[in-house]
Amino acid sequence: MRRLAIVLSHPVQYYSPWFRWLRAHTALEFRVFYLWNFGVSEQHDPQFRTRFQWDIDLLSGYDHEFVPNVARAPGTHHFRGLDNPALTARLAAWQPEALLLFGYNWLSHQRAFWWARRHGVPLLLRGDSHLLGRGLPSWPHRRLLGFLFKRFAAFACVGAANRDYFRAFGVCFSPRTPSTPRASIRRMPPPARRRSSCAPNSDWPANAWFFLPANSTPANNRSSCCVLFKRWRPTRMR
Repeated sequence: MRRLAIVLSHPVQYYSPWFRWLRAHTALEFRVFYLWNFGVSEQHDPQFRTRFQWDIDLLSGYDHEFVPNVARAPGTHHFRGLDNPALTARLAAWQPEALLLFGYNWLSHQRAFWWARRHGVPLLLRGDSHLLGRGLPSWPHRRLLGFLFKRFAAFACVGAANRDYFRAFGVCFSPRTPSTPRASIRRMPPPARRRSSCAPNSDWPANAWFFLPANSTPANNRSSCCVLFKRWRPTRMR
């Protein structure tokens, strides 16, 4: 397989470095089909309830295109938030030898899934779901997702918990199945800048409280992160 189509909801800060690396270091020919321009143009994020735009370049260094999204309320927070009728025609015109889907639970992803099945294009799936802190889904849910996952030729897992999630639905993995890289250390400031940026301001009181955001999940994990770091009251920082 030398020609890969990638379907992704929108430009993501920890995927763009991976796409650039693939372009620069491999012979793989690929194109990313974006279904929404969130992050590269200022828009309201319904989950975080604020307007938002990344101040870093997420689009250079690899082949990509934006497919028009006709959803009335664009977003990844509901099934019809990614509604791109032209996607299958764009995929057919590009003629991929395989299709990598980032997720599956949106209307356009289902269009792409069934288009690939009809045309005999092998499907790959990248997802980050897990079962940590929760039990197995209901039997009908397991049956439905098990049926879906069996139609994929390969999975790009992000770690052991994600791999165990797919295993719970009957997916079998080689012991040496690699994980998908997500972030790039080059995006972070040099160590000296990181230390100085974390130093307390001289105007802050000695007993100031510090909060460190440790998770971008807007609902389930927000309170647990605040409680975790609220208990830490630093008296000195080197």
